[in-house]
Amino acid sequence: MGLLRILLALSVLLAHTRGVFGYKIVGGDVAVQCFYIVSGFYMALVLNEKYQRPSDNALFYSNRFLRVFSIYWLFLVVAVALNVLAYFAIHDGVVARMVDATWPVVIGTTASNILIFGQDIALFLKSDGTPYYQFMFLPQAWSLSLELTFYLIAPFVVRRGLSVIIAVAFASLLVRAAGYLVGLQMDPWLYRFFPFELSLFMCGAISYKLYVVFRQMEQGPLFRALGVMPIAAILLYPLYGGASVFFDPARIGLLALLTVTIPAIHLTFGSNRLDRLIGELSYPLYLCHLMIASVLAKIRVLGSSSELLSIGTIVVSVIASWLAVRYVDMPIDAYRQRRAKQIVKRREHQVRASALSANGLIGPGLT
Repeated sequence: MGLLRILLALSVLLAHTRGVFGYKIVGGDVAVQCFYIVSGFYMALVLNEKYQRPSDNALFYSNRFLRVFSIYWLFLVVAVALNVLAYFAIHDGVVARMVDATWPVVIGTTASNILIFGQDIALFLKSDGTPYYQFMFLPQAWSLSLELTFYLIAPFVVRRGLSVIIAVAFASLLVRAAGYLVGLQMDPWLYRFFPFELSLFMCGAISYKLYVVFRQMEQGPLFRALGVMPIAAILLYPLYGGASVFFDPARIGLLALLTVTIPAIHLTFGSNRLDRLIGELSYPLYLCHLMIASVLAKIRVLGSSSELLSIGTIVVSVIASWLAVRYVDMPIDAYRQRRAKQIVKRREHQVRASALSANGLIGPGLT
């Protein structure tokens, strides 16, 4: 799903840089909601096929947090350094706002900057007229707070049967509908409130259930074509979508299409190394692009043209993302995979020991 993920990351980037001749692919809000579905699929996949037992939960949590925080803290350090420079150079930026803020605000937002949790809540709060999100060094990381919240509950829901998963998704959708009826329709309620967005994470879990069925079937040309459909729908989205409300037929249609076709995408492209590498760039690109765009915008030639700014931001962000993947994410991922393999070895040992015990070759106390 590498191409899909990089297109979604680029959608967020283009939304922040005003796009290329107005083209922003699906835009930031739709892209983030698509990411929720993709995340739900992957979490259901790993929790049902790698971290299958409740005893594996601690390793699941630690491995996921290693993945999220390693790249996040890397770019957080860079963002802090840039904001310190901005403070001394022009007395502007996050550091400048923190210097002028009260201590409770400084302590709370500093903790949220470091731990990620709470950055979504900051979108709903203000301090002396200043929105709390303006105290965030990587302001787009609020979506990671929703991701991490989902990770906390995922082991207790995505291993369950399809009926439970659908029930949780439906309950979340009902909560959103109730909020919609009382006027909670626009930003930040549109795509930043976890109880509303939980339904999309669960759509990803439903995708996994479909994947289990589809991988038992023969995958001919028509099935592989399903893997291309959401890519086309995303690229052409400006032609048929664009309304900034959740219950818009175009948005609902794209999210439903993605839910149904993710299994085909994964089965068609999941073993492609290039596609996987492209996908790995999506997370660091999502994190670094905004501060790169802010720096490039200071260059008069780039700052005066959304097209040049967008293209320049894409080029520099891709380079920065590749460096982050190559020198930070890959070594940490290798460590994470070694830890995950311990589960397999432990289970193989338990199976052999159980077989020997059942045959009377060893006593239970020796396993």
